[in-house]
Amino acid sequence: MAVLNAQYKHPTSSYTQGLKTLIDTMLKVNPQERPDIQQVLCFRVPPMILFTHVIFQVLDVTEDLLHSA
Repeated sequence: MAVLNAQYKHPTSSYTQGLKTLIDTMLKVNPQERPDIQQVLCFRVPPMILFTHVIFQVLDVTEDLLHSA
């Protein structure tokens, strides 16, 4: 519900602003507003390889949440 209402908070950590921005764009309620994989790869979030599995998990969970709402 937090994501659907855009009321989520980023975890307290040393995440870069780039990663936080990437997460924000991936958690858009409207699927058309979410980046495709090419756009995701353009984000400057080093090292991207380490975050790739997290990115796909976030997309999957978000999609599941939206379809169950």
